[in-house]
Amino acid sequence: MHPCRPAIAADVSALCELEKELNRTHYEAAPSVFRAPEAITGAHDTWLALLAKPNAACFVVEVDQTVAGYCTVEVIDETHPLAQPVRYARLGVICVSPSFRHQGIARSLLATAEAWSAQHSANEMRLTVWQFNQPAASLYESAGFATRSFTMSKPIDPANSE
Repeated sequence: MHPCRPAIAADVSALCELEKELNRTHYEAAPSVFRAPEAITGAHDTWLALLAKPNAACFVVEVDQTVAGYCTVEVIDETHPLAQPVRYARLGVICVSPSFRHQGIARSLLATAEAWSAQHSANEMRLTVWQFNQPAASLYESAGFATRSFTMSKPIDPANSE
């Protein structure tokens, strides 16, 4: 296991760079959903806001004083008239720099996020993985995640709206 630590404000520039790389992969697979990396603005402030949230955390793994990967997690209390109330942890993202992949960093981050979630009384962890991202899906499945539901979408042709 790689040691993970909570991210701090001094990590934000490195987090922004890793996020751009992650976004590039998603943008190339789904440009109608994701912004081009060069079009992203405000990421620095978004990261600082996340680090300040009491119900959220970001963990990083450093290799030779370089942030090699990160994950984000947030505890959410959900109530709905038709469902049982639940406190769950939402894994926002796991990102590992391409030059550090296949070294167990993602697994270390996932284990750290799960431990943090348990400490914050979450009784399950949820995440979203895009269908095109099979490496991520394989990681999550090997860690015990299973499909609970899935989101379907269909573009709407504006010409058909009369």
